[in-house]
Amino acid sequence: MGVNLNVFLPGLQRSEQILNRSGHNVANINTDGFKATDSLSGKTNYSVSSFRFTGNNLDLAIEGDGFFRVRDSEGNAFYSRQGGFSFNAAGEIVDSNGHKLDVDFTLNPSQPFAINKDGAVFQDGAQVGKINVFNFNGKQELQKHGGGYVTALNEEPGISTTASISAGFREGSNTDIAEEQVAQILGSTAYKANIKGIKVMDEIIGETLDLLG
Repeated sequence: MGVNLNVFLPGLQRSEQILNRSGHNVANINTDGFKATDSLSGKTNYSVSSFRFTGNNLDLAIEGDGFFRVRDSEGNAFYSRQGGFSFNAAGEIVDSNGHKLDVDFTLNPSQPFAINKDGAVFQDGAQVGKINVFNFNGKQELQKHGGGYVTALNEEPGISTTASISAGFREGSNTDIAEEQVAQILGSTAYKANIKGIKVMDEIIGETLDLLG
């Protein structure tokens, strides 16, 4: 009969992708450092979001492009803009998932310390080390992971010379709720249109079979 209901499948899949991406973005609207995925194109938006003051010296926000580098318990490197750090039981600087900030110094958690805009870290009146900001040229080639992490398969990051660090601040999510509302309307409309098309085509097939019956 030349009728193929699968013609509607790509449209259904695309509308589901739009709705899933948008739902994920909205779910992370309060996640520090979260970078939203464009619900329509699937590309990640790495724009810098707004900062909020916390007053905690281990809350760090990056002004400009770049990422903090952390390592898991196996030494694997991950990159993130979620700068909510703290000390673990061993006195190491870790993120909310326990991944260690990739630095070559240690601090005494019981003593005051300061972190400058360039990432220089001071304690007891002397510089003890530096927190680097890393950047990639091909951001759209980065692979996203759970927890707000990214990794690169084909590129080694360089140390940024333009980004700076604001201690006592956290960067918020860059999810734009207005954009997500539009995306959800478009996704829902497309989904309903494809479902309606399938139903209409199914009815036509049924009527045709009845006539041929």
